[in-house]
Amino acid sequence: LITCTTTACILQDNTLKGYFLNSDTTGGKVIKCTGATTNSCVVVPDATAYANTNPVGSIKVDGNTVKLCLTANCKAATAVDGTDDIEIKADANGTDAYKSMTVTANGFPGVTENKKIAVKIGSNGIAVPLEETSLPECNSVTATAACTILSGTLVDGGHCINDNKIYKTDTTNN
Repeated sequence: LITCTTTACILQDNTLKGYFLNSDTTGGKVIKCTGATTNSCVVVPDATAYANTNPVGSIKVDGNTVKLCLTANCKAATAVDGTDDIEIKADANGTDAYKSMTVTANGFPGVTENKKIAVKIGSNGIAVPLEETSLPECNSVTATAACTILSGTLVDGGHCINDNKIYKTDTTNN
């Protein structure tokens, strides 16, 4: 998998996990990476519906729109965008979103057991699981002040985790 920005392209290692928008959409609009030692990333044929059984963590393609299922209600006519499913898109003016979902084993790329996971849906066209060890623990969480980290190094643009919730940190006071 090679990721490119306006300034450079980088060859990623094969431990990546998640969904990535494919710039070459002739074979499929999404690349799925499991972190396996062989064939870790494959282009996924476009599916027009979420998985029939255990849809949480699966994707669907509707025209040029790629969506990730967040809840079992994602297949219902009453599904709420941003709550039951969310669009994966590259948007230079967009912001990253962080969602949690409960998946079955292999229900999301690289997740091999039944569990609740946190996922980053990046404005750069990615949906990746956040490993528990990838975010530092928050030192303080208040409704009126930016959070600070207890220990570790700020990652992912300055986020930390507290009580299974992800918070934006104050990068000037870490």
